[in-house]
Amino acid sequence: EDRGVPLFDTSGGLTGYRGTSQDVDEQVRREEMLQESDDRQRDALRLARASIWSWDRRTRTTWNSPALHEMLGYSPRPDASDPPPVLRRHPDDDKHVRRFIEHAIRQRSPYTIRYRLIRADGLWGWAEERGTPIFDASGELTGYRGTTQDVDEQVQREQALRESDDRQREALHVARATIWTWDHATKVLWQSPELYLTLGYDSVPGSFEGRVQMRHPDDREHTRLEAEAAIRARRPYVVRYRLARADGTWNWVEQRGTPQYNAAGDYIGFRGTSQDVDEQ
Repeated sequence: EDRGVPLFDTSGGLTGYRGTSQDVDEQVRREEMLQESDDRQRDALRLARASIWSWDRRTRTTWNSPALHEMLGYSPRPDASDPPPVLRRHPDDDKHVRRFIEHAIRQRSPYTIRYRLIRADGLWGWAEERGTPIFDASGELTGYRGTTQDVDEQVQREQALRESDDRQREALHVARATIWTWDHATKVLWQSPELYLTLGYDSVPGSFEGRVQMRHPDDREHTRLEAEAAIRARRPYVVRYRLARADGTWNWVEQRGTPQYNAAGDYIGFRGTSQDVDEQ
């Protein structure tokens, strides 16, 4: 880095220069590394559709990185000094957002919350905010720092999955059926409750042995043999047996199961359904 001063004689003519030259190689390298780090951070935020922000309590001002507005569809500002558009939160979300933030202040802990922001097209988009309250040496709140991420697609997928689960539960209820899985390694049997509610129970058997004991004694052996044959033949099976109702009577059930195998071809469990076919 050169720093120079031109020299002139009494008549104003240039006579030369005087100055210093300093080795700033390490400083330049640090600046380049910082610039590269900033570039990587901006790329990561853009790919994650996220923004970093800070709020200063003293000045009551909020700073957002440009990615927040861009991810909501607002055009980049031609002049960086131009104020960004004011982001409007959905009125129905204001109350619980304030409650979360007030709790974070009391607990002096980070918080995570989702709410809706108005997009440039006038529609509402879901965002996830993660913030941390900042305190000075005396313990006074000075502001917040955090990130805001566009999670609208994720929220829509989660909502679609919930709706699909609701439809599945309704279909199982109407069909008087249950779905189940059996993990061979852990010996854990998971079952949805629909069939058992139909049979008058308040809960699902907590173990595979409990489920077996609910079967009619005359049906237990052929049910076991059908499942073992399906494992050896690597095929689904269908079997009917009697299952005890809560009132002590017997109810015919049709069970369909498919053995599961890992990539190495080893048996790892079953997936299937059990349906009330007593009337049938």
